[in-house]
Amino acid sequence: MNWKSLKSPVKQMIVGGILLGTVITLTATNYEKTSEETVNTELTKENIKRLANTNWKLKYYDCTNCTGRADDLTLQEGGVGVLEGTPVKWSVKDDTVKIITDPKQTCHFRKVLLADESLMFGNSFCKGDARESSFIASKVTSRNNEAAMAAVAAETAIAIEEEKRLSIADKTYMFKRGFEKTYGERRIDALIIHSSFCVNSNNPFDLYCVLAEYKRHGVAAHYLIDREGFTHRLVDEDNVAFHAGFGKMPDGNNAINTRSMGIEIINSEDVGPNELQYAALARLVKDIKTRHRIKYIKGHNHIAPGRKSDPWKFNWKTFYESIKEESIP
Repeated sequence: MNWKSLKSPVKQMIVGGILLGTVITLTATNYEKTSEETVNTELTKENIKRLANTNWKLKYYDCTNCTGRADDLTLQEGGVGVLEGTPVKWSVKDDTVKIITDPKQTCHFRKVLLADESLMFGNSFCKGDARESSFIASKVTSRNNEAAMAAVAAETAIAIEEEKRLSIADKTYMFKRGFEKTYGERRIDALIIHSSFCVNSNNPFDLYCVLAEYKRHGVAAHYLIDREGFTHRLVDEDNVAFHAGFGKMPDGNNAINTRSMGIEIINSEDVGPNELQYAALARLVKDIKTRHRIKYIKGHNHIAPGRKSDPWKFNWKTFYESIKEESIP
C-alpha cells in the first residue's frame, strides 16, 4: 500500500484508530496499577489505624544482652512512639512494621511483622552479639492473647534451638595451646572419634568443665559435640590438633594427628552418646566429607588399642547407618 496515495480522511481514520488503541492500553495498565496501589494503601491505612495509640510488651529470645528483659513500646499517632522512654519513629507497609530507633542506641530492629491485632514478632540486633535475636511483642491491652503468645514463644524457642544445632559454634578463641598452626592446606583423610567427660565436677557432662580440662592438659580436638547436640569448633581444620597421641592407622602410618581431625563427644564410660549427639555427629561428618577425601573413620581405641578405650559405649552400627555407610571398623 502506498501511504502517499491515500486520501486525507482515510489517513486520519488509521491514525485515529492507532491512537485510540494506545490510549485504551495505557488506560487499562494505569487502572490495574492504580487499583493495586489503592489496595496496598488501604491495607497500610488500616494497619496504621490498628497500631496507632497502642501499647506493647516486647520479650526477647536468644539474646545475650537482654536475657529476661521485657521492653515497653508505645506507638502513637503520626508515626512516633516511645520504647523504654526513648523516642522512636514507626511506619507500616502491608504487614511489615518499620520501627526506627536512635542510631546511638545499642539495639536496633531489623524486621517486625504484624501477626494479628495482638501480636508482632521479628528480629533485632544488639552491638556485641554474634547474631540477631528474636522477639515477640504482645499488645498490653489484650488479655486474650496470652495462650497465643505462649504458643508462638514455644515455637520460636524450638526454631532457635534447631538452628543452633544445625550451626557450629566457634570456640577457637579459647585455645592458645593444644594444636600446631600450619601454613597452607594439609591433606586430611581420617577422622578419629573420642569421648570426654569432666572428672572434677558434680556434673560430668558440663561443657565448660570439659573445655577447661583440655586447656589444662594442653590438648584439643577439632570439634566437640555436647550433650544437647550442639557442635563446637575448637581448632581450625587446617591446623594440627593434639587429640590422638601415639598410635597407628590401618595402613601402618603413625603420624595420626598430621593427617586426621579429632571429634570429641561428651559421654562417660557408663553413659553413651544420645540421639542428639549421633545426629550432630552425622551432620558434621557429612559436612567434613564435602571438603576432604576421608578414607578412615576410626575410634581412639582402634588406633591406640590397649592405651585408649574411647569412644565409650559408642554404637558404630547406628553411626554408620546415619551416614549411609556399611563398613564398620
